[in-house]
Amino acid sequence: MHEEYYELWESADRATREVADAAMRRFVDTYVERRSKDRWRELLAKRNEKLFRHAHKLEAALDLKFCKQVEPEGIPSGVGVFYGFFDEPLLISSADAVTLGRERDAVFVLPKCGVLFSHEDRVWLCRRKA
Repeated sequence: MHEEYYELWESADRATREVADAAMRRFVDTYVERRSKDRWRELLAKRNEKLFRHAHKLEAALDLKFCKQVEPEGIPSGVGVFYGFFDEPLLISSADAVTLGRERDAVFVLPKCGVLFSHEDRVWLCRRKA
């Protein structure tokens, strides 16, 4: 598993700062509870040690009107921005996001939805109703 992870991470395209910041802002603005939005916007914009230490708390800030737990197979296919809270944001496929997100805290933002991976092996699919 670790070898596959590192091969994927090494070969993936990096998201530009602008693209990654826009994706993380969109995730927070759309799927995080109102009372927590400012905190998570700031943490995700800074991308520092504090974010890594507190990443597991993002799960508790999700707006459950829009987010539900799913099996990894429930994530729509596509290409989006993946951010694992301590490394560089990547542009990867949903299938690769599932591999990289397994048993770690990470956000994956697709054009019409967002996914939060938990280090406790939970997967949250967040989307607004059409």
